[in-house]
This record gives sequence, C-alpha cells and structure tokens, in this order.
Amino acid sequence: MKFRLFILIVPFIFVLLFLAGCGGNNRPENLPALQPCTVKVMMAGVPVEDAIVSFSPEAGQWFGNAITNSAGTAKILTQGKFVGVPQGTYKVLINKSISSNPNWVPQSEGESAPPTIHHINLKFSDTVKTPLSCEVKEGTNHFDFEVTPP
Repeated sequence: MKFRLFILIVPFIFVLLFLAGCGGNNRPENLPALQPCTVKVMMAGVPVEDAIVSFSPEAGQWFGNAITNSAGTAKILTQGKFVGVPQGTYKVLINKSISSNPNWVPQSEGESAPPTIHHINLKFSDTVKTPLSCEVKEGTNHFDFEVTPP
C-alpha cells in the first residue's frame, strides 16, 4: 500500500517542482547549457493530451518537465521556465491521472479521497519500472514516446 501511494505521489511532486520554478527569471549560476528538447506522447496512435512528462537525470541535478498539448507534444523545461535540459541520459516518466471526483471536498476528518483514475499504465511513472529513456545531445532534440493504458 505504501509503495502504491509513493507511485501516486511522485508525479505530483514533479508538478509541484515544475510550478515552484515559475517565479522569477534569474538563471542559476550552476545551470549548464540547455539543449532544446521536444516530446510527443502517443497511445495506440492517438496523441495524449495533458500528460505530465518528466526527464529524470541519471547523473546531475537538473530535472525537465512539461505537459503535453492536444497534439501530444510539449517542450521540456528546466525549473519550469528555462527551455531545454542539459546534455545527458534521462529516464522518462509519463503520467496522466485525475480524481474520479474532481469537485470532492471532505465532509469529515479522516474521510478518504475518491479513487484516482489513471489514463496511462503506472509503470511509466515509476523511475524503476519505466521502459522509457532518452539521451539529450547538443543541438535540438525530439523524442517520440508510446505509452499503454492501465
């Protein structure tokens, strides 16, 4: 149960990190050169809209994130505001899930939240199980990813 909760929380942490980087435009001193990077996420030949895509570096500290548009494409940003990611190898995490009742408000203390509906197989949001990875090289990079339903 704890592991499943961990799997559900990890994508939301990435979103929070993404949103936390939205303030200010000061580039960190130690941020390496960034390489433009776009992705396209498909499921059974159909673009996946509103998927959270995260690039988790195998070495280094700079994560990249994006949310796909209606065409299933997105530009990866570092700290939610700098276009691109540093060169390197990344595990790719993709998640799309929503609450079964997005308007839910707890009526009493300890009341359980409604279940989460996953639109993508959970292995794609797990850093150990994801079969997706990419190598970002100098210059413009584009990656196509195919995901499966839960």
